[in-house]
Order: sequence, then C-alpha cells, then structure tokens
Amino acid sequence: TTVLTTAPTIKNGQSTTGIGVIPEETPNHIVYKKMEALVERMQDEERGVPVRTVKSFMSKIPSVFTGIEVIAWMLRNLDIEDTAEALHLAHLTSAHGYFFPIDDHVLTAKNDNTFYRFQTPYFWPSNCWEPENTDYGEGNATTTTDLN
Repeated sequence: TTVLTTAPTIKNGQSTTGIGVIPEETPNHIVYKKMEALVERMQDEERGVPVRTVKSFMSKIPSVFTGIEVIAWMLRNLDIEDTAEALHLAHLTSAHGYFFPIDDHVLTAKNDNTFYRFQTPYFWPSNCWEPENTDYGEGNATTTTDLN
C-alpha cells in the first residue's frame, strides 16, 4: 500500500513539499536557478548592467539602471540578435521579480529610460518567500479613533 502524505518531510537532509517532491527538483525551481544565473551576470560590477546613482530635480536616486541599458546588455552579452527577444526576456525577468521599475507597480520591462532596480536576493522566487501582512508596509494599517 502506498500512502501519500501532505505533511512536509525530510529526505536526504532536504525538506520536501509533502508529496515526495524535493523543491530543488521542481520545474519552477530549475527555471528560477537559470534566471538567477542570468541576473547574477547582469549584476556583475565590471561586465554587468551599469548601475548608478542618478540626480533628480531635488534628490538622488541610488542604484538604478534603465530599460535601454538592460536591452543593450542582453544584445551584447547573450546569444540574442533581436531587440524583441531581448525585451521579452527582460520582461520575464522583471515579471518574476528579479528587477523592478522604481516608479511603477507593474512588473514589466520597457526599452526606454524607465529606471529599474535589482531585487534583493532574499526575495527571489527560488527562496519560496511568502509575504506576511507586515511585509506589505505600515501604510496599509488602519486605525480607529473614538470621536466622542
């Protein structure tokens, strides 16, 4: 008789999802690792996408790069010949949360001067990070006051 459990277990020192599948062997995890290898190349200080601080009207915007720079880097450093293909790969990378636009909540990439920032590796999808309510920020909290 075979029994499938839903409780997480340990197999060879690694936790499983509860149905006998080691998370590191799932198709999503394999894709995440490939994307993360690409992002690590993009973040290389010497050969990666140029990250800099930009002066704005009355402030400085630290650690940013533009969509144009991402697309140009991909065309130079990957086996990609078509701008549309580079844009598609950049969009997928952003949609999975590896970099994000600093002025927009939509995780996409554009071949323009939109500023982007790399996401902290702690929040990469391969870490199976699940947000808690406190991670969304204090701005969503509501308070009630007694006006009597």
